[in-house]
Amino acid sequence: MGCDIENRWLIVQQESGATMTNADETGSRDAALPPEAPPRRAAPVNREQVFAAAWELTREGHRPTIDRIRMRLGGGTPRGSPNTVNAHLNEWWSQLSLRLADRPGAALPALPERIAGALEALWTEALAAARDALREEWTEREKRLRDQAEALEHRGAELAQREHALEARATALEEALALARDQLAAANARAASLEAAEQRRNAEIDALQRRCTAGESENRHLRSQFERDQRELIRRFDAQETRWMREVREARALAKERAKELTRLAAEIRAARRDRDRLRSDLARGRHPHSADTTRPRRGPAGRSRLSPKRAPSK
Repeated sequence: MGCDIENRWLIVQQESGATMTNADETGSRDAALPPEAPPRRAAPVNREQVFAAAWELTREGHRPTIDRIRMRLGGGTPRGSPNTVNAHLNEWWSQLSLRLADRPGAALPALPERIAGALEALWTEALAAARDALREEWTEREKRLRDQAEALEHRGAELAQREHALEARATALEEALALARDQLAAANARAASLEAAEQRRNAEIDALQRRCTAGESENRHLRSQFERDQRELIRRFDAQETRWMREVREARALAKERAKELTRLAAEIRAARRDRDRLRSDLARGRHPHSADTTRPRRGPAGRSRLSPKRAPSK
């Protein structure tokens, strides 16, 4: 009896320690693994499936953990909500006394109060450690998921910018292609026009060649007439150029005379303005406007007063 209790007590300690170490192993393994892809939606798991998977893992010599049960239920891929699997797995661990019995359904024999209290405290501590480890695991996973979401959002923004740039570039290329097509059409039209002109010129050349072949005398006559016309045009051009140069020289001389006349008129205007200012000064001082004429020397009949009207420029 005492050996049986001691053996069961050792088994409880081992399985309780396994519960606490499973959380640590799960957290370290998840930290080493790359971020998981979003799981596919599958049918929810129930209590019987979780229990069966836990018993299969136990018979194979593995500790039942949340990740192992999910992988076992999914056949290699995670299946089932971790919260649901954790609830059923806690229930499976809570029936430890029934699993440790010699036969299913039998209860453990009565234990001393001190051992039962220690066992209950150890089990409670194991469950609390497992819950803390699970909470830390989920906190870390949520952080990784948030980081992945932020990275995906940043990546999406970059892809949107690249898509916008590619769309703008595609639009620019389409516009350039349309412009190139228009230019090509215009070049083709120009080439067709030049080809038609070349054909017409070739026809004219053929006609001229036939005319040259038909009569050499007419060709010489046309050539001599052309030379005469060319000489006449050159003569006319030289005469016209000579006349243009003469008119340019005359226009320059006339412009110089006009400039001299304008300079003289400007000097007279300045002198008249000085006389006007002097008269205004004399009037302001109270002097008679004709008093200054007695002191100013008179001009001869051929002289011209500065206050006389301006002479019109010669044409």
